Amino acid sequence: MRPPSAGGGQRRARFCRGSDFQTIELERRPVALADLVDATVRIVRVAAQEKFQRLEVAVDPGLTASLDERLIRQALLNLLGNAVKFTPLHGLIRIDASRASDNVLAPGGGR
Repeated sequence: MRPPSAGGGQRRARFCRGSDFQTIELERRPVALADLVDATVRIVRVAAQEKFQRLEVAVDPGLTASLDERLIRQALLNLLGNAVKFTPLHGLIRIDASRASDNVLAPGGGR
């Protein structure tokens, strides 16, 4: 991801769902990644606790990215939902995000 620019931006994106293409408006704006990740983790935390899984989050403070928050939140929910589903009992799910030059690195996964 590139660093946020001086303003939001709208772009169109085409997604394929089955055999149909859909065009949606992307609403890009600077978003605090720690807040976005924390809000998303809260949604899946109960499901993880039911499987005795640990959720660890390490997001650099002040880290922002210019993105469509709604789409990225949905992507994070999908990824975290799959992590909870496929991580074994008592497993660890870790989310890391840090700045590396002009990019945001987001390694991590379930064990």
